[in-house]
Amino acid sequence: MFDAIRSCPRPVIAAVNGAAAGGGNELVVACELAIAARSATFGQTGPRVGSSPVTGATNVMGVQIGEKKAKELALLCRRYPADEAERMGLVNAVVDD
Repeated sequence: MFDAIRSCPRPVIAAVNGAAAGGGNELVVACELAIAARSATFGQTGPRVGSSPVTGATNVMGVQIGEKKAKELALLCRRYPADEAERMGLVNAVVDD
């Protein structure tokens, strides 16, 4: 799915309402734009459950939000609220629920 979104000839926009964790977060990374509800949360779950990202999302995240922040997001399994995700560049805008 990640590769299909990344190679889509048309822009793909994520609309996040709720939790975008693990694969959901990786799908947000794959999209050209991301809009999040104020109550949305973002994060990776891999290390907590004994897996690692297999889609290449960590590499793309490094370009989008910076290498250090991408590693933090991928390795610490912390949940980030929508406003923090916007500040780091993971989402383009936060809107009211």
